[in-house]
Amino acid sequence: MILVKLSHRMLQICSQRLKLELMLINRRFISVSLALISLMACSPDSVIDASVIDTGEMLCDFNKGACERTFDGQHMSLTLSPPHAPSDQSLTAILKSSVSLEGLQASLAGRDMFMGTIPVFFTEVGENTYKATFTYGSCSSGYMVWRLSLNGEPLIPDYHFDFKADNRP
Repeated sequence: MILVKLSHRMLQICSQRLKLELMLINRRFISVSLALISLMACSPDSVIDASVIDTGEMLCDFNKGACERTFDGQHMSLTLSPPHAPSDQSLTAILKSSVSLEGLQASLAGRDMFMGTIPVFFTEVGENTYKATFTYGSCSSGYMVWRLSLNGEPLIPDYHFDFKADNRP
């Protein structure tokens, strides 16, 4: 009887050890697989040029002048001063619209990286012309795209301008 109990206990220990070894093998397999996938993504054919990354919409380049957009038939232009959009400095934005914007609200946030949400307060300075001053922080990656989102009547929440920070010509 003691021999049967010992045999049964040995089988349990061997079974547990086998399960642990299989788990370790599975983890190693997953680690090696992920490493191989990562290496495949770094092949010369898949190098990404950060200067052309975009989500289907062109980035504003204020060095070339005003950024023109048409949202649902409403023409808007945005200029930024200084035009190279430096980080950690006060920036002035001028927004011109083909229609009056009632209750204009705006916010600035990183498009691809969370850097917080910065409220932007536009004031009307002329007919359908609005001005705001704001500052945003710098990003250590060297490539930061900011999104200025607009809201208010008759705007819908999807109105936005994307631009690259620290965009020296």
